[in-house]
Amino acid sequence: MRVAYCCIGSRGDTQPHIAFCVELARAGHTVRLWQAPDYVDLVPPGVPGLQIFTSSSTCASVMERLAPIFAKGDSGGAVHAIFDEQARSFASDADSILAMCENWADVVVASTLTTNMCLAVAEVLQIKLVRTHVQPILPTSEFHVILPFTPPKWINLFIWMLLFKTATPPKLMNAITDWKRRHGCHTPVLNPWKATYYYDFPTINGFSPSSFPVPADWDCFDQVTTGDWILSSDDLPEKPSPSLSKFLAESKTPPVYIGWGSMVYASGEHMTELAVRALYKAGLRGILFRGSSHNSKFDLSLDKLDASKHDAKELLAWAQANVLVLNGVSHEWLFPQVSAICHHGGAGTSAAAMRSGSPSIVTPFTLDQFGYARISKDSGLGPGLLPQFSKLTADVLAAALTEAVMDPSYKAGAQKVRERMLDERGTRAAVKALEHFYKTRDLWKERALREETGTALAVEPPSFICCCASQKARRMSNQVIQ
Repeated sequence: MRVAYCCIGSRGDTQPHIAFCVELARAGHTVRLWQAPDYVDLVPPGVPGLQIFTSSSTCASVMERLAPIFAKGDSGGAVHAIFDEQARSFASDADSILAMCENWADVVVASTLTTNMCLAVAEVLQIKLVRTHVQPILPTSEFHVILPFTPPKWINLFIWMLLFKTATPPKLMNAITDWKRRHGCHTPVLNPWKATYYYDFPTINGFSPSSFPVPADWDCFDQVTTGDWILSSDDLPEKPSPSLSKFLAESKTPPVYIGWGSMVYASGEHMTELAVRALYKAGLRGILFRGSSHNSKFDLSLDKLDASKHDAKELLAWAQANVLVLNGVSHEWLFPQVSAICHHGGAGTSAAAMRSGSPSIVTPFTLDQFGYARISKDSGLGPGLLPQFSKLTADVLAAALTEAVMDPSYKAGAQKVRERMLDERGTRAAVKALEHFYKTRDLWKERALREETGTALAVEPPSFICCCASQKARRMSNQVIQ
């Protein structure tokens, strides 16, 4: 196959897709990977059959614009800001993907944040499309991952419907429509809910069933859930620094890891003070991840500790002896060596934490991070649900860190989850799934049949039930590749 693969977002949004592409290329397929230029260094050098193409915008520039909104802790505002960014860059990004695919690609593979662009390109070129997700965001009545509370099961599906109905706001819809018309395509622009049923694209889910068990009502989707997509430590550019190796060896008790990825709130001073003061109150040594927001205002640094506090000198002296700040390191290498992992609940970090065998504490900021926080608790990986980061205090975090390190049940629970995940070969299963879908699915023929029978737009919740009944046989064909 000649695979055009498109992904964009933070490192956690990008790295699993790079792992999938590397596995595809090593399996003998030719892959063109389109991604943000910030993470080109994560692609192992010299992989035959793998070419890199980049978007016009860097993740750093996007995060710089989004950081003030994220810093308010407003999930709704963050979602709308992301869609505004998509509308802003849609034409240039879609043109770039079109040029990469035209007269070359057999199939386009889209990550969650590139689905709108890839669907438009696939329609213009009339080539197959396969979606990929590293979070469980297909609609289901069984759970909801983006809410800070747990709704009754009977209402979950309707919440998903409302989410998808608002997931393509007018500004983005207009950008997609204009681009498609410019390229001679006049099909309607559908929100993700309608597109799911109208096109019935195959979907490959790159997360572990050990983290999110596959819901029974996903039988109605043409989907396969493969397990996590992992880049091995050998394939990653970051190697442990001498200072990190020394810090790990200095005490018999492993340190705690605290890192919030690309997430931001209030300021770097606030986030640093919260982390260091929690470690100080708990009496635990710690490794802090500086952050990957690409905005130095929100970096964690011991220089940002509040000098006006009455114990500022004492806290700084303690931190200089007991806290190490890292620019970056492989989670796969580091996480098994710490006593507990405190993180934001991003998909990539959560997957690495669950595979590590170390207890986890999730401090969610927004969206699917609430789902990963609940799964961490329900799987016995760590203490109960913590408040959203904007409401988190040093006292609450210190108590959670102490409990995670001192209660042996969390280490035992983490080891059980790790053992379940060790046998998964997510990227290999994903390659088999894509090969299977390419050989057996004809997207545009199915679409034509739907148009002929007048069922193309009958896609509201009652049709979800009909869809489940009519497509359940799909599961039988997918079992051969799981």
